[in-house]
Amino acid sequence: MNWSKMAPLALLLVIMGCDKPMNYTKIEWDKQKESYTEKVETEVTAEVSQALDRCIQESGDIKRSTVRVEFPRQTTECAWNRDGNLGKVNFSLQARFEQFPAGHISLPKAAETLCGLKFNFPKQNIIFDDEILLTYNNYVLFSSQNFSNPVERTGVYRLSKDTFGLVKYDWDRLVETEYEYHNKKEYCLGMDDDPKGESICEIPETDTWGEFQLQIPTQKTLELFSLSSVALEKGGDVDLKFIILGDNNTKDCKHSGLYFDMTFEYLE
Repeated sequence: MNWSKMAPLALLLVIMGCDKPMNYTKIEWDKQKESYTEKVETEVTAEVSQALDRCIQESGDIKRSTVRVEFPRQTTECAWNRDGNLGKVNFSLQARFEQFPAGHISLPKAAETLCGLKFNFPKQNIIFDDEILLTYNNYVLFSSQNFSNPVERTGVYRLSKDTFGLVKYDWDRLVETEYEYHNKKEYCLGMDDDPKGESICEIPETDTWGEFQLQIPTQKTLELFSLSSVALEKGGDVDLKFIILGDNNTKDCKHSGLYFDMTFEYLE
């Protein structure tokens, strides 16, 4: 993959992550964001199209690299009132625990074009409290609730989807928002835009033993690679995080452990 193509995205992320400069009016600032957004969309669309074409044409040469991802059991309750967390409040998202996998996860060093990302969750039971998210370079792969949907009671939006339908994790947009404990609508990347029927999304409910299944459509996988490649080099580390959310009790931010196999499909 040609990582250098993503320079406009790098600049957009820097701009979007900063406060509005004092010498910009709101209209000028909105025009700047719109201009860079259009550049990013053009770059990503072109890169994904090129990757799809090459992966199809050279499908017989696709190589695979599988890594085992493990998130050990988390037995400590939320760190209330620390590190951006708040105090206990029932039915409000007040705290989170962000866990990294045991060991580094890296892209294949020989990969020039990434063609796919496959998940295999061996048969296992897991329990967690209250809710969970799995992110890849801060993009949500799955969550036990769909935090990109508005809160039913108030209509408040929390995590937003970008132009490509990808959801970016942002604790500042989740904290102190209403916890819809009764909401059983999970989220998996690509489940809402899957004309080929590739998506599989099975996540247990909170505080209930169950199993996982996840399959992401190829198109969304390539968009994920392209959008997140600005922070990566060939062979670079992948930032995976397992995030557990809590509202108000000593069981919150805990889980029984999760492991799965993740396979990168690529061309040299």
